[in-house]
Amino acid sequence: MIASAIPLDAVAAAVAVLLSVGLTLHLLHRRSRPAAGPLLGVALALTAASALHLATTAPVADALSRVLPIGVRVDGWWVIQGATVGTVAGGLWALFALAYVGRGRRLFVAVAGAVAVLSTAAITVTFLAASRGRTAAHVDALALCYLATAILAAVGIGLLMLASVRQNAFPVAEPLLLSAGAVALLSGVQLAQVIGHRWLFPGSLAVASAALLVPVVRYPLFDTLPAARVAGRDRVFDALSAGVIVVDEADRVRDLNDRAASLFDLEPDAVQGAALDEVLGFDLDLETLATAREGVRTTTADHRTLALTTTPIRGSGARQYGHVLVCSDVTDRRVREEQLALLRRFVVDVVGTRMETAATTATAAADQCDAGTSPTAAADRIWENATAVTRLVASARAVERGIDTGDGRASDGPTSTTTSNGEAIPARDLRATVRHAAASAEMDVSPPPSIDPADGPLRTTLPTPLVRTILETVLDDVARRDPSGVDLRVAASERPSIEVLATFETAPETDLPSIPIARLAIERAGGRVSTSTPGAASLRLSMELPGTGAAESRPPAATATRSTPSVTRSRGRSAAPDDDPDGDRP
Repeated sequence: MIASAIPLDAVAAAVAVLLSVGLTLHLLHRRSRPAAGPLLGVALALTAASALHLATTAPVADALSRVLPIGVRVDGWWVIQGATVGTVAGGLWALFALAYVGRGRRLFVAVAGAVAVLSTAAITVTFLAASRGRTAAHVDALALCYLATAILAAVGIGLLMLASVRQNAFPVAEPLLLSAGAVALLSGVQLAQVIGHRWLFPGSLAVASAALLVPVVRYPLFDTLPAARVAGRDRVFDALSAGVIVVDEADRVRDLNDRAASLFDLEPDAVQGAALDEVLGFDLDLETLATAREGVRTTTADHRTLALTTTPIRGSGARQYGHVLVCSDVTDRRVREEQLALLRRFVVDVVGTRMETAATTATAAADQCDAGTSPTAAADRIWENATAVTRLVASARAVERGIDTGDGRASDGPTSTTTSNGEAIPARDLRATVRHAAASAEMDVSPPPSIDPADGPLRTTLPTPLVRTILETVLDDVARRDPSGVDLRVAASERPSIEVLATFETAPETDLPSIPIARLAIERAGGRVSTSTPGAASLRLSMELPGTGAAESRPPAATATRSTPSVTRSRGRSAAPDDDPDGDRP
């Protein structure tokens, strides 16, 4: 029966040689990649076993016996040969499985020591059996080594399937093929003995080579460690506030967390193995980005700004597995930067203009002093212009600090309705703040504006010093245009509002320098600022402040009106005696 199977045996051995050589060549090109070393050892063991078995088949053995001075043993040696190659190649495959799923170095070293001992023992027993003749002790020793290796391989198969099915580290087809190669490698010699067909042994070597060759060629990630998986990976990786995308050396997506999927509107399962450029929708050179001092920014389809940074994944021996791409949503930061740039540019322009005005005024005042005008009056004019410039810069700086914090808190207090601990921020009653701002705006108010106490509280979470700064800046800016009348209209509601209605002799200026400052500060905190011209010679500025969400009362708007034929300014600021400087008193 064995004699009739010899031709088929030779064919199976020749196919095994071709497949194992192909596997070896593919792995030689990838030998520097993680986990490729042990699998290359498996390929070499398969090639050697297939070639040796081919040499023992009848046609090849007869040809070799005519050339070599010694004969080639045929009968019985393929069993010992199968047990030996199963021990060596099976042990190397178990090491590959440990490296592939990213197990700890200590465990890998311990298993590598065990594999080295088992492989050395199997090769030694085979050498002794060949030189001194086979005995039962040799067979038992080989069987023991073979059984221990099979246990290690079974553990490796379990780790591969667990990483794929339970942790979704890579497609399930890949560990199935790798595991099939290990099963065929270890079971072929046993199956051939039980059934009684010698060709099943080289056939199993061919099947093992093919099962390992397919994932090597088909799946680029087969030799890439799932480097993003650490202890508690599912909890830590998915809970990160930044989007994280793990790519292999071929720049193909291997893993991503939920945040990355939401930022780019992706389906995690659908993009596994896809090219990174296709997933992101634009070209990205990870090697260049990794060496750059700063990341790059991009804008998504929903107009969010993302900052992209990357870090190479390296293992022992400086081997590079791929890259980790971190995507941070910096939309709020970009808005703050644009607001700050606008504010600073505005301050530079306006301050430059006003400084030129102050210099012109000082020159004119000096000329008037030479002409006999009172030096005190000239000094007052110089002081007024310098004070106006200083006040504008101070108010702009207060707004700048409020924007620059970026967490809803201005320099003088919180602007959100809750603290970082989730506690509600007490609302400030701004009635005293409005009175204080109107009284200190360097205007001769007759009669002074007032708020009727029956109107109810004007409550907002915006810091009162910031509100006072904004209102004083607006009123002072209006006063400098010599209005014939100024009305302060205050409405208490869920979103309280302050309205400044100024009337002029001629068409008013609508681009007051104080308006951009008020808009930046209030709109940043969630409010709204708008301007309109209800009449040919009037200007209305409405400031809707962020409220508390539930006002204590909703009375109709209260109005404080004053009409003055002229406006005079003094060098100092004065506050009404009954005003609370901080504006926090109800």
